[in-house]
Parts: sequence; C-alpha cells; structure tokens
Amino acid sequence: MKKDELFIREFIVGLGFVSGLWIAVGINPESLIIEQLVKIGNTLTPKHNFGFLLILPSITTLISIISAWFYGGVLGMIAILLAFISGILIIHFTMIASVFLMLSLLLASLSVDNNYTY
Repeated sequence: MKKDELFIREFIVGLGFVSGLWIAVGINPESLIIEQLVKIGNTLTPKHNFGFLLILPSITTLISIISAWFYGGVLGMIAILLAFISGILIIHFTMIASVFLMLSLLLASLSVDNNYTY
C-alpha cells in the first residue's frame, strides 16, 4: 500500500470524515465502548479502578493528530479538517459536504506526494 493511500484511508476517511459523521449523528462510539469496558472491569474486579481507561480517547486522538502531521504536514491537516467538516455537513448539506470531501481527498494526495511538513 502506498503512503498516500494509507493517509487517505486512515486519516482523511477515519479521523476526519467518520469523526464528523459521528458528531452529526450525535454519538461517540469510542467513548461508549471505553465506558462499557470500565464498567465490565469494575464489575469483575471491584478492588481495581479501571477509570484510567476513560482518558484513552484523548490519547488516541492526540496520537492520530501527530501521526497525520508527520504523514501530510500542513496540507494534510487542512485536508483532515475539510473531511471533518464534510462529515458534519453530510446529513443536511450533501452537495457542499461532497465538495469538501473531494477537496480533502485532493489535498491529501498532494500533501503526501509533496510532503509539505515543516
């Protein structure tokens, strides 16, 4: 798999578009899953506190943003932001969201090919 394909699949679609789509729908599946894991862990072993798992979404988001920066640089981050906005707008403004998504895909391929990291 080429570097630009990986960047588009993981960061543009995964981090940008799908995250915006979840916000548009009104749920956050990552935090729901972690909350359930904490409940299960506390039920199985009540002496241990599994509350530290609640910070995992913040840590994974930070790691994703840093990784996106190394892959795509400034243009890559702009592409992810456009994909995120596209995900938020897709329910009510489909045409505008489609244009934003296409722009983000174009910027993503340019950012990885030219590697505009500073």
